[in-house]
Amino acid sequence: MTWIYIAYLAALLYVSTNRQRFGHPGSLRLAWLYYAAIGFSHFFFTLFRAGNFSDSRDLALVEIWSEGVQWLLLGISLVYLAGTVAPPRDDAAVSTPPSPPV
Repeated sequence: MTWIYIAYLAALLYVSTNRQRFGHPGSLRLAWLYYAAIGFSHFFFTLFRAGNFSDSRDLALVEIWSEGVQWLLLGISLVYLAGTVAPPRDDAAVSTPPSPPV
C-alpha cells in the first residue's frame, strides 16, 4: 500500500505547486490535513500493535482497524482533492429541467 501513498503524495504536490490552475484552496488544505492524519494513525496503531504483541487475535484486530482507518483517511483526502481539481459546478444548469419538444 506504500506505493499508493507515494503516488498520492506526488499528486498532492503537483496540485499544490500549480495552485493557479486550480481553485478552492480550502479543499486542498483539507486534503493535506487528512493525508497527514494517515501518518498519525499509523503511529497510533503501531503503539497498539506493540502493546498487543503477545496475543495474536488482538494483533490481527489491530491490523484490520489500522488498514481500515488508513483507507478511510486516504479516501476522504481524495474526495477533497477531487473538489480542488474539479471545475466549479453550475447549479443553474443542473436544476433546470429540459424543455419538452414542441
